[in-house]
Amino acid sequence: NAGYDYVMTNSMDERGIDVALLYQTTSMHIINHESLTVPRDSAERPTRDILHVTGELRSNDTIDIFVVRNGERETRPYRLRAANTILSCIDTISTTHSIIVTGDFNDYKDDASLQLFYEHGMTNATRDTKGTHGAEGTYKYRGIWDSLDHILLRGKIEQRLKSTTINDSPFLLQGEDDKIMPRRTYRGNFYQGGFSDHLPLVATFEF
Repeated sequence: NAGYDYVMTNSMDERGIDVALLYQTTSMHIINHESLTVPRDSAERPTRDILHVTGELRSNDTIDIFVVRNGERETRPYRLRAANTILSCIDTISTTHSIIVTGDFNDYKDDASLQLFYEHGMTNATRDTKGTHGAEGTYKYRGIWDSLDHILLRGKIEQRLKSTTINDSPFLLQGEDDKIMPRRTYRGNFYQGGFSDHLPLVATFEF
């Protein structure tokens, strides 16, 4: 009823995981979308593709959005190849386009795959973003907050950015005080009734 639609990948990922972009049709017209497959060795199992969407906004700005959902943190070579796959595509895009690369990178802000984007002139708009209810990152591991999720920007979109935050609304959390953490769906095989072990990043732009 709110006028949303979506585009998504159809990856060979063995767990059936894909990535999608949900957008409001009155705010953006989709020009093109494609799945980018990350090269892999023959011994590696297939994983999820990267979604690349080109759209035109109501402001007449043209924007390219890359949505990522990288593999586990043990698969560093894959994450570097994923970054290079995106950057190779970015090199073919007109410099007049705004670019957003967003999603779960499974790397922290100073890790090698993120450094590749910085060297390519992209800005991590959510590098030091925090929540308003105690979250100091989107993910908590062994009691320490940090962010595996990022929103990277290049082009005019950087000047459109007004604010960023982590949505750490109480219903997304469990625990109290310094023990708070995301309310996840499962812990091992046990259903927890939550949403995710990652908290959502929010970026607000003005057009």
